[in-house]
Amino acid sequence: MEDRGGAKPGDRVLVLGLDGATFDVIEPLIAKGEMPNLKKLIAEGCASDLISTIHPYSAQAWSSFMTGMNAGKHGILDFTEHVKSEYRLKFLNSSHRDGRTLWGIVGDYGKKVGVVNVPFTYPPEHVNGFIVSGMDAPSVSSNFTYPDDLKNEIFSKVDEYIIEPEVKDFIAQGRPEGFLDAMKRAFDLQVQVLEYLVKEKPWDLFVYVNRLTDQVQHYFWKYYDSGHPGYVPDADEELKDAIPWVYRAMDSVLGELMTWLGDEASIVVMSDHGQGGINGQSVFLNNWLSDQGFLKFRDGGKGPAGRFLNKTLLKKKGGLIDLIRRRVPKGMRNALVKRAPGLKDQLISHGLFSNIDWERTKAYSDEKRANIWINVKGAQGQGIVGPGEEYEEVRRAIIASLATLQDPVTHDPIFPDVYRKEDLYSGPHLDKAPDILLGQGMRKYVYVLQRSGGGRDGTAWIRQMSGAELSSRTNANHRLEGILAVRGKSIKKMGSLPASARIVDVAPTILYMMGLPVPSEMDGKVLLELFSDEYRTAHGVNYCESGGGDAAVRTEYSEAEEAVISRRLKELGYL
Repeated sequence: MEDRGGAKPGDRVLVLGLDGATFDVIEPLIAKGEMPNLKKLIAEGCASDLISTIHPYSAQAWSSFMTGMNAGKHGILDFTEHVKSEYRLKFLNSSHRDGRTLWGIVGDYGKKVGVVNVPFTYPPEHVNGFIVSGMDAPSVSSNFTYPDDLKNEIFSKVDEYIIEPEVKDFIAQGRPEGFLDAMKRAFDLQVQVLEYLVKEKPWDLFVYVNRLTDQVQHYFWKYYDSGHPGYVPDADEELKDAIPWVYRAMDSVLGELMTWLGDEASIVVMSDHGQGGINGQSVFLNNWLSDQGFLKFRDGGKGPAGRFLNKTLLKKKGGLIDLIRRRVPKGMRNALVKRAPGLKDQLISHGLFSNIDWERTKAYSDEKRANIWINVKGAQGQGIVGPGEEYEEVRRAIIASLATLQDPVTHDPIFPDVYRKEDLYSGPHLDKAPDILLGQGMRKYVYVLQRSGGGRDGTAWIRQMSGAELSSRTNANHRLEGILAVRGKSIKKMGSLPASARIVDVAPTILYMMGLPVPSEMDGKVLLELFSDEYRTAHGVNYCESGGGDAAVRTEYSEAEEAVISRRLKELGYL
């Protein structure tokens, strides 16, 4: 095979990302002989769990992979940023990320790179090679490729290209089979583009992510797992097989790549996080904070008078937005969004924060994630907690109260892992992080956060989800434990690593694999235990001062683009 990238044999690296992939699904399939190619790759190399970021969501996780840095340095903690001064959310994209990417660094050394469908690569950066942006690209009408004319080249090879198949209409209409068909169509098209680019373009580093492993698990876990509270035992076999299907399909792609590449490239198979079922219990974190005395709702936020005030009398702007959100038909809302700058994020933000009485609230959650923010004077628009010692006193009190937050039936802790932001992050963007982050540990089934006021009596901080909720919403969520499997000339044939790796370790490890220095600002370490003794003896780890490069020019979504991204994230349960 022609070495199109100009690297010496064995120097090339292909990364195959399976978004949300988990060994909980892979190991049974390997045991049944249904993933022979991944089994072969692991046998000829190494594999381990890959510990994701906290929280384990794609925006932060893939950004940490591609930079080798924690979110306090690269600045992407989620798909949105909490603008504390205004109590609102702002949509983010790759231009808001700091730090050089793996492919940017590789390209700086004159090597060719190809990047396809990786989340948080829109707008595409200018690299020594090409990029096809991932799920944060609003549509194929946008400039989602670099170079620009690569888009036309793609459309000359396939009759359409689907960045992310639509979900909501199929699920809301009770047509999961239709969604599965749409995913299979998107899969076929993406694989055609992958095969064309990987075979016809020059590259030394090629990174491709398939997002459908994540999507199918979000909506089809209840058909796959008999222990799920929403399990559907009489579902069609096609639905029960949806999750195994996407894993088998990706294993076939892996097999084709392994055959085509031979020993001319190292192969890294990874995921940004794992996945697993929900337990059917909803937690309303702001209701709990209210019960503990840290948060106050307007007029209790729960009675008829409070709801009326929230909608109409308190805060003219907020009342108007709430009325639009609740009463204006979707088509008219979309038209308003196009005409009114900032309206989309105001609608979403108002849905999260509208019934909070800020002048009497010490702490609150956005209830998208298990995060708690302290309402600090000078940082938040209507903060009441003094910075310094009062801030620390309130934070200590909340953390102490969280130790008592238990499931009323099982008495298990709902959030066994509690972190201060500085426990997890460091760097210039530390202030963007929530003051307290809560983790559900490594349990098989997890609790679901919902917006307060959603309880049947409007006051409960925990309740069982209804059958309708279990059938209409995502029924699996992310886990910390992703996957890592590596094979190559320099890699040991040891089957498994003695300890789990971290997602920030992948970029420095790939640089070392390619014989390139590792920027000292990376938080990840080179996974030397992956490599043969001979390779390590001949190749020391070299470090350089910086990944280099200029700061990105911030590019904001248009209102129409923001509407597309918002819908996409809502469908996946991320908003």
